[in-house]
Amino acid sequence: MQSPRQPEGSSFISRTRTTLRRFARCEGGNVAMMLGLATIGIMGATGLAVDFTRQSNASSALQSAVDSVALGVAKEIDTLNAAQLSARAEAIFAAITASGPLAGLPISAVYTTSPSKSLRVTVNSTMPSMFGGLFGIGNLPLNAQAVIPISTKPAEIALVMDNTGSMSGRSKMTELKKAATNLVNAMQTASTTSANEIKISLVPFGKEVNIGAGAASQPWIDWSSYSGRKSDWEGCVADRDQPNDTNASKPTDDSDTWYPAKSNCGLAPIMPMTTDWSALKTRIGEMKPSGTTNLTIGLAWGFNMMTPGAPLSTASATPEKYNHYMILLTDGVNTQNRWTSSSVSIDARTLEACSKVKAAGIQLFTVRVIDGNANLLRTCASSPDMFYDVSDASQLSAVFDKIGTAVKNALYLQR
Repeated sequence: MQSPRQPEGSSFISRTRTTLRRFARCEGGNVAMMLGLATIGIMGATGLAVDFTRQSNASSALQSAVDSVALGVAKEIDTLNAAQLSARAEAIFAAITASGPLAGLPISAVYTTSPSKSLRVTVNSTMPSMFGGLFGIGNLPLNAQAVIPISTKPAEIALVMDNTGSMSGRSKMTELKKAATNLVNAMQTASTTSANEIKISLVPFGKEVNIGAGAASQPWIDWSSYSGRKSDWEGCVADRDQPNDTNASKPTDDSDTWYPAKSNCGLAPIMPMTTDWSALKTRIGEMKPSGTTNLTIGLAWGFNMMTPGAPLSTASATPEKYNHYMILLTDGVNTQNRWTSSSVSIDARTLEACSKVKAAGIQLFTVRVIDGNANLLRTCASSPDMFYDVSDASQLSAVFDKIGTAVKNALYLQR
């Protein structure tokens, strides 16, 4: 490590000391001597103020750098041993400080597991003063420390994917399958223990959603508007009666809370929350474009994926112990639901569903692929930076990589 270079003010200090010695030997001109001494005192005090300002600015910059190092290392804490931890901290610090005045300062990073898990990043150093030598102050302290509590928290993710007919064009479905598969692979790698387990579900949607023919025996399927034979039903359901079309409330004995059965909708079935990575990737590969766009029903079933109890039973019974994420992707505007083809009316239902999803503590990412209502999707996202506007389907993998990184980072940073 290189030490910060000596200040140019050292020659000034030397000249000032010589001047003081001359004044001390001088026996005449007392008034001039006293004036000179007063002037030097004022200059010295001013110099000290400059030194302390430099120290304050350097300390502020150092603390910011140390905070960044701590956050950067904490994101990788589960994959680093002690030696790698120190090396990573030094590398991040070197990249941040580059060739500036903080470059080369010694930095330490220590991960402790008792009495609780925490990462401590520290810099203890000094910086040379420019004027403090007049008063015997050669160096000024330069210290910073960041402590981050580390704990792991598993995650549940719902992939709510537009499978409408328009997804067949411009390689959108092909790129979506690739991006979603890459995300699953990344989450599989990150999910190594029960403490940082990641579960993923899949909701292909159009105007309706296919929940699988196996649900035919469930008491909450409403057959009143289904015209075919129950044995031929493939699993497609429409929106529930309002206001239940926008929430994940459990079905009851009241038929208004049931899910209306519909004839074949041409969609791949949903995949409830799972860690069966192979089955999940197979189901992603089965997605195919069909039908018109109804974002609300996709949101509602994504919501169901993370709500314990009927209609699904694969969500955690203790949701408070999990981080929850939903990724809503579409390439079009709302065009049709169970009641209307008015985009404005359906948008209102979508906004209500988005609000309820976020109120439940689910982090909602939204992705617009080439076409769609950007304002609606931006409003639906949990924050503006969680909305992605994709102008070419080939960008989807990069977007899903960013979302996956955010999920993995949150596994280890529960503050």
